Amino acid sequence: MPKAERSNPKDSDPSFEVPRHRPRWLTGLACLIFAVLFSVALLDFQPSQSYQYTTNPTTANLVGVFGAEYSWWSYHLIGAATWLVPIFLFWMTYISLRSARSLAGTRIVAMVACIAALSALASMQSVFFDNKSVYTAGPGGALGSLVYDGIFKDSLGVFGAALILGLIYLTSLLFIFTRDIGLEFEKIVHAFQEWRKTRAA
Repeated sequence: MPKAERSNPKDSDPSFEVPRHRPRWLTGLACLIFAVLFSVALLDFQPSQSYQYTTNPTTANLVGVFGAEYSWWSYHLIGAATWLVPIFLFWMTYISLRSARSLAGTRIVAMVACIAALSALASMQSVFFDNKSVYTAGPGGALGSLVYDGIFKDSLGVFGAALILGLIYLTSLLFIFTRDIGLEFEKIVHAFQEWRKTRAA
């Protein structure tokens, strides 16, 4: 007697189906709005727009008082790394609509680490972002000065600080902009091994 074919429970029971992650429209829309607002505010910012610079602002930011004060405090606190904020918000808009399950809390932590690392790296130099009226606390802002001058400068020196902060910055970027950072490292190792084989041949 032929054995009856077993039916796959996944085919008959819809509860076994892999859940589909719907786009997070509200999250994506909120990120997009703030990304545009922050970008325009930073692009149009002049110190004379902020009450932190003068008690009688002579010009107006395209995003109003909110844009002027946000820009001033952002430049003051995190310096040149302030441009990462709208970039990350645009990216969060994308993943909210295209790959909602990738919008995890660990990715937010990586963004914070990336901003802190870039702020500290910017504080290590004085050639770029040297406009004192904009970068009132230095190229890396108050956070960059705290991280570099207060933690890394004396303990690891310039080279050690640049190495550690650079690794944190690049690793955070990989984690933010890739789906699987482990897979990306495997690709890098595989590419290096192929390069060695080709060179040996």
